[in-house]
Amino acid sequence: MAELTNRRKFTVELVSGEETNLTTRFPTNEELQDGEFEFSKSFNNAIINGILPEARLLAELMKNGIWDETKDQAIEDQRVKVVGLEEALSETEGSEKVSVAETLGAARQELFGQRQARSELFAHSAEAKAEQAQRDFVVSRVTEYEKSGAPVWLTFETYRKEQDNNLLFRATYEYMTFESGLDANFIEQLPENQTASDATEQIITDEETEALVTEAPVVIEEDPVAEEASPDVTAV
Repeated sequence: MAELTNRRKFTVELVSGEETNLTTRFPTNEELQDGEFEFSKSFNNAIINGILPEARLLAELMKNGIWDETKDQAIEDQRVKVVGLEEALSETEGSEKVSVAETLGAARQELFGQRQARSELFAHSAEAKAEQAQRDFVVSRVTEYEKSGAPVWLTFETYRKEQDNNLLFRATYEYMTFESGLDANFIEQLPENQTASDATEQIITDEETEALVTEAPVVIEEDPVAEEASPDVTAV
């Protein structure tokens, strides 16, 4: 789980190659309200400019055969499959655990692809445009320099004019994972990836052990009986 604090530190490598230390945090109530205002403005502007709300967009997509209920059901079926594999992985031991983890990883990747395909279509709805504006506004308010605590962007307009995509992506990613209660490296902590990591560590440990055994010097102890039976050549 993510930190049990109201702030997370992270480092960003800018397009220039320089690194800067920043923080993200939970928004204040005022910032949340201002974000809702940005949602409303963006939604209304989208409607005025002919962008369809999600319900009408869905109807058009289904009318033209681009999307249908079977695809939504396929996503739900795949989600249930992933949940079942997660449970199976937790109950599996030994060498079979890696195999189940690989199956789970492939299933989750397929689910991600299905959801991504749907998101790309509905990203053109008025709601999606409004949600993006709301999220961007909040990110612009909660991203601050670690040392001074000053905001990276003084206003939302300066955020919208930002040209460093590395900075924009990382600030958004850190806020979204932090706000959702996830670690920044949550993908590595997925059960299938953790299983693969544990298996790799075990392989390395086994190889290191084998190497130590192979490279260890062979000590040949002298037989005390044979030593006593040996002739004393100095006496001849």
